[in-house]
Amino acid sequence: MNIRSARARSAGVTVALAAVAAVAVAVAGVAGAAPARKQAIDFTYLRAQIAKFSAIPKFQAPGPAFAASKVKGKTMFSIPVSMANPFTANIQVAMQGAAKVIGLQYKTFSNQGQPSQWVQGMGQAITQKVNLIDLQGGTDPRLLGPQLAAARKAGIPVQTSHLYDVSQAAPSSIDLSIPAEYTVAARLEVDWIILDTKGKADVVVVTSNEILPTAPIVAAIKSEFSKQCGSACKVSFLNAPVTDWATKITPGVQSAMVKDSKVNYILPIYDSMSQFVVPAITAAGKTGKVSIATYNGTPFVMTYLAKGQAVKMEVGENLNWLGWAYVDAAARYLAGVPLPKPPGHFNTHTALRVFTAKNIKEALDSKGIAQLSTGYGDAYVTGYKKLWAGTASTGGVAFSATFTGQAQVKASGSKLDIQADASGSGSPIGAGKLTGIGIGNSDAKPCPVFTGDGQITAASGDKLTFTVQPSSAGCPVDGDENAVNINGFARVTGGTGKYAKAAGTLKFVGDFDRKAGSLSMQWSGTLTGI
Repeated sequence: MNIRSARARSAGVTVALAAVAAVAVAVAGVAGAAPARKQAIDFTYLRAQIAKFSAIPKFQAPGPAFAASKVKGKTMFSIPVSMANPFTANIQVAMQGAAKVIGLQYKTFSNQGQPSQWVQGMGQAITQKVNLIDLQGGTDPRLLGPQLAAARKAGIPVQTSHLYDVSQAAPSSIDLSIPAEYTVAARLEVDWIILDTKGKADVVVVTSNEILPTAPIVAAIKSEFSKQCGSACKVSFLNAPVTDWATKITPGVQSAMVKDSKVNYILPIYDSMSQFVVPAITAAGKTGKVSIATYNGTPFVMTYLAKGQAVKMEVGENLNWLGWAYVDAAARYLAGVPLPKPPGHFNTHTALRVFTAKNIKEALDSKGIAQLSTGYGDAYVTGYKKLWAGTASTGGVAFSATFTGQAQVKASGSKLDIQADASGSGSPIGAGKLTGIGIGNSDAKPCPVFTGDGQITAASGDKLTFTVQPSSAGCPVDGDENAVNINGFARVTGGTGKYAKAAGTLKFVGDFDRKAGSLSMQWSGTLTGI
């Protein structure tokens, strides 16, 4: 969710976005150093992370190829948080274009960010008997309870896009959640700051605690500073209620720099805050001494970076890519492709790119002004078109299998030791068996994350080995820790016999009854090298 424009709503419920000029920070500083650490800072790791995400992103298929022609003539009705917000408005344009490619009828409900307008849009969609409703960029399901219930009664599925972080639980009132990688971006910002300050960061993080994704973003920032820098770095937080940005960010940040003369970085968690941070740095006489690292890729902030106006690093998103990803998710749902159910998410892995002085020119026009969705390449266009045509984006063999069996989870503090043993069948393995061991972290709330290694043994006896990606998660269903919805990705690492040179990424979803130990999983993806 981009916070270029926003308004706070009643009863402590956040709704994002209304006009940028109307936003700002009520400063409630919560300072504190991270826990002490014994080991030295791993600058090699930090440099590698920044280098990895500074390259033009590669397209990663969110799932197997499918026949998108199945959704031709169906209608997708999108209710963006506000069409006055360029972030969501541009995503809407991209979604319209992507829908046209597959013959999906697409309607945008134009509004100015008022919850009463969202209610009206839901009513209109239900009356028109559309096939799917999309709540895009911050349209808050918490304010639409009766309308969501009415949509479900009418048999109309509802998805959210670019609202939740993958670590958050999606509400059961919706049918599909396409998250944003907020916490990935947050960790990259921290890695850059530690690297750029040579491990001597003194940082003021500007937040908006009422915004839905803020909590996991703050948790990721604290965790990454603690893990990578420990007591060598100092971090303080300024809570920034959205409605006060325009009047209080500048004096609040300036005051923080006066209070602590060693501050060398400001981290506004949503980049449009930067328009109020830059004047604070100037007014405090800290130009050239205090820098900004931030997230979203809003053009005016990218232009700050290009002109050397305080911003030194930006984690950007390609809005066109986002739009195509959200249409792809909707088309999969409408075509009957199995997808994770809330509280889980369908993580489309849309591209993030780190921009610094080294590569910002790739995002500029001939006049040196940053442009939307520029500097990311266009691999997603070819990738999605091939997936929609029913062919894999990288060639190869489609993989699909279902397994049922047993799993054990043993907790030791926050550490979870995981073992799984299941049987099933699929293509191209035939009858097969899945086994694996892993570790999880129950501190990740509300959805513990996990990783590990495993193998799938085919009917022939040949083995396919894989590593579960660390963003994979198990989310309690409606708060019941014994009923867990599982979703994630596994990277194929080879195997034996036919699968010795196998590669690819497999998506898995499933359910785990922790009390009974029963496990059921569906796997899908594309294998190359076989």
